[in-house]
Amino acid sequence: MYIYPARRYPELKIVLAHAGGSLYFLESIISALVCPNIFIELSTLLPHAILEILEHVEPDRLMVGTDLPENVDVEFGKILGRSIDDEVKQTILWDTPCNLFGS
Repeated sequence: MYIYPARRYPELKIVLAHAGGSLYFLESIISALVCPNIFIELSTLLPHAILEILEHVEPDRLMVGTDLPENVDVEFGKILGRSIDDEVKQTILWDTPCNLFGS
């Protein structure tokens, strides 16, 4: 599903917003594992889905996001409230987006 454009344009960085959709977060894991140019944005996911993705995909391919300004606290809280290393939180909240978008 997400693999075809990623393989056709390997130099193109592709962000799967909302991990491809909450129902498809497992497919986003597979896509990221086989295509190094796919990044996963984690908004709208339930916390257990975020942890599942983290079990399989390196944090430097994951990022927090939101499409609603009033949801920023909720989306950041899903990362900050998890029992994961502070370095992983830093990567998801700051490093990945900065590296991807060149800031």
